[in-house]
Amino acid sequence: MNSNVPPVTSPRGLLIYIPTYRRPHLVFERLVELDSQIGNSSHVRVVVADNSETDESEELQKWLDDHPTFSYRQHPGNIGPNANFLLGFCEARANERLWILADDTPLVPGAIDTLHSSFCMQADFYAFTRLPKHQLIENFQFSECGIGHFLEHEPWGLVSSAVYDLEFVRNSIESGFLTHNSSFPHLSILFSAMRNAEEFSVCWLQESTVHRGSTGVGGDYSLSLTGFPLLFQLAPPWERRELTLGWMREYGRKFEQARLSYPFQYLQTRALLFSWGGISAKLLLLKGKFEFRLSKFRFVMLLYKTLKSIDVEHP
Repeated sequence: MNSNVPPVTSPRGLLIYIPTYRRPHLVFERLVELDSQIGNSSHVRVVVADNSETDESEELQKWLDDHPTFSYRQHPGNIGPNANFLLGFCEARANERLWILADDTPLVPGAIDTLHSSFCMQADFYAFTRLPKHQLIENFQFSECGIGHFLEHEPWGLVSSAVYDLEFVRNSIESGFLTHNSSFPHLSILFSAMRNAEEFSVCWLQESTVHRGSTGVGGDYSLSLTGFPLLFQLAPPWERRELTLGWMREYGRKFEQARLSYPFQYLQTRALLFSWGGISAKLLLLKGKFEFRLSKFRFVMLLYKTLKSIDVEHP
């Protein structure tokens, strides 16, 4: 159901939490952007949480010393991105909203003003979407909508694409630790909060009014592929089969490929997918295995032809 909520003044604070690892140049870019938009606001805190073990961020720390609105925390070792995300929820205060901002996500001018304007809607959380919605409030019942509706709003599931009200999620933070290896503990916390509340409100914002999306710094996403389906256990029972089969149709081949990197989690996730998707899930996995092995065969044949052409050119 859609409704327009009259704006009210909201003095609540905002914590912008920036998890990072060995990318001080990207963090510095985000801080300069934020500094130009936050000004002297007493309602915004910025915390940089660094997993780097080295002192390569020394220049960054000097800049932060001159800006009291910003603080810097260097962890004693690389605790991994998932644990760093979770610490953001632990860092946020009860009267704050939390935005976990990826270091590779550039802001657009006026982003902080846009967020403050939307906070007047008093939603339970604020989600960024590429669909034509802006400062639109929607009310949901979890038992009817499930989680699939939200997963359709690409790129809403990415870490920078939601702002969480701590009053709404604080009793569900434990869920993020229980599904730590899903690579999406922030979504686990949110879906658990949605389920616990049953009725909740979302304020949708167009992504382009807040940030420009990730710059696409690459990485190994094998853990994400074997971990993401763990979130399906937070969905209503009626929705799990649909989510399972839809996910396996799209990612079955990549899931099989990720098996080599995380064999134990692969087996755990596969067992859950089979329990929710039944024989259809097993058939889709077989299809994924076939496609994965076919791609390996094609690669080997391409390599063979390339080497053979080199031999012909240089006898």
